[in-house]
Amino acid sequence: MTELNTGITPNILEPLVKTPAQRRFELESRRQARLAAMTVEERQAAQQRIDRFTAVPADQRPVFAQAMRFARIANSIKGQVEGGASLTGLLQLLNTEEFADVNWLVDAIIAQRSA
Repeated sequence: MTELNTGITPNILEPLVKTPAQRRFELESRRQARLAAMTVEERQAAQQRIDRFTAVPADQRPVFAQAMRFARIANSIKGQVEGGASLTGLLQLLNTEEFADVNWLVDAIIAQRSA
């Protein structure tokens, strides 16, 4: 029988030896702790996001999740630009492939607005 690697630290080994039920319980405990730390408004906003997500058909949820992330990123960039950052400067930091992806998305959004 192969011996266990005793060089593995307990914080790495511990999650690996937990049962699925123990991992689910720990995950739910952390979720409840995060919820308890939120204000009422934050909890309501989180629940609204969950409700919106579950209202989307299951096959469309991955795309919807990406769109929600995109909106948060756009909001972050908007805040940076309003705070004095140069949008041109931010775009110049992108490599050719990244810029092409952003350019495609902007073109697709413009096409949708024009349709």
